[in-house]
Amino acid sequence: MHIIEKDCLIDFFKMINKKFEYVVMRNADELPFDNFSNDVDILIDETKYPLFDNEMKKIFFEHGFERVERTSFHGIECYTFYNIKNERPYSLKIDLFFNIEGGGVRYYEFRDVIQYQVLNNNGIRVFDLKTESYLTALKTLVAGGKLKNKYLERYLANPINPSSDLIANCPSDTLNEYLKYIYFNRSNPQSINRKRIIFETFKQNFKNSAVNSIKRLIHHYRLELSRMFNKQYFIVLVGPDGSGKTSVINRLLDDSKIILRSIPDRIATFHHRPHLFRNISDLFKKELSEKEIDERTFNPHSGKVSSKFISFFKLLYYSIDYRLGYIIKIMPLQRENKFIIFDRYFFDFIVDQKRSALKISEKTALSIYEFIVPKPNKVFFIKVDPEEAHARKKELPVDVIDEINSNYDRLTEKFNYFQIIPNKEFEKSYHEFLKNFIMVITEKIKV
Repeated sequence: MHIIEKDCLIDFFKMINKKFEYVVMRNADELPFDNFSNDVDILIDETKYPLFDNEMKKIFFEHGFERVERTSFHGIECYTFYNIKNERPYSLKIDLFFNIEGGGVRYYEFRDVIQYQVLNNNGIRVFDLKTESYLTALKTLVAGGKLKNKYLERYLANPINPSSDLIANCPSDTLNEYLKYIYFNRSNPQSINRKRIIFETFKQNFKNSAVNSIKRLIHHYRLELSRMFNKQYFIVLVGPDGSGKTSVINRLLDDSKIILRSIPDRIATFHHRPHLFRNISDLFKKELSEKEIDERTFNPHSGKVSSKFISFFKLLYYSIDYRLGYIIKIMPLQRENKFIIFDRYFFDFIVDQKRSALKISEKTALSIYEFIVPKPNKVFFIKVDPEEAHARKKELPVDVIDEINSNYDRLTEKFNYFQIIPNKEFEKSYHEFLKNFIMVITEKIKV
């Protein structure tokens, strides 16, 4: 951790030690002076959440973490705080849990588990090792997963007392059977019936409080749907061949863990289209010859240009791919809270029609885009000197690259969600992109 992150985390724990009842889930012996994982999972009393949220934001804001990415799951509020005042961004991720729950059902209330807290060597409240091992195993199973070796070994080495209230109050018999299986067979079950666990738990929740259990389930599915329709993380990179789009995306993937506090898999990348439909040319050709493949790769303007009439229907075909592809491919990824990044987009059909062998007016292409194609949150135009771009990739001549740049300049003036990132020195350009990317996915903290 950088000193900026470390100082903020220390002050954050000083504050919550004084003001709140809490427990850090996962025994983090290094806290508050370091953090070996992407995030800090903290269980708090839901009734104290508004106050906790306010006090937490004050601390982070004082340390220069003025922007935050927020995501809500059932029973979890996720915060990724960013400090973008320096040459490179710094970040900290805090996940707040209110109870042990998920999938619209509740396994344990806050009060059921908070009693098992102890202090780590640095005075941070954590669960005792047996409770921590049990809850880690439980959360993994109820998500339909299997325990990683380190968690499996910890669970086997620190068995919870069979007469414990946690065992007695486990709401699912199937879940209990899985936990017993792991202990006696010293291995994961062959398969996990997550639906049965959730159904049994819902029945028990319903028996305890019918109204609350139904409210909980409705709240869960409302959140799931709201994320699916949230386009907060829909980003596009455009520019001619050789502008550096691929390099920027690859660097972002490399930095995802340390900067975005996310695994690289959270970034879902697409090239040009969702590709729900095949290329039109591929519909009529079973196989391309090596010569045709070389032509497509090394001379993207080599295709025979279609008539205006054919071009219109080709563009309509591809625009439907964007629309249906968004519904079928992109929206489920939004529900999973993924960053959606396109390398190129529909704009290629407007600024570089020869690449797709089209001949259609810019006005018509723009109208199709406006009426049919889903709009991204932000489009970053990676702009590079035409001669430098040509030196990197020889596919297009300098004058064509210059024309593509000019066409993108016009789109930048037309659409307020376009932004130019000059790519003269890659490191400077990348960090400018990264800071602006963070600005798109976050909001400014209000204190």
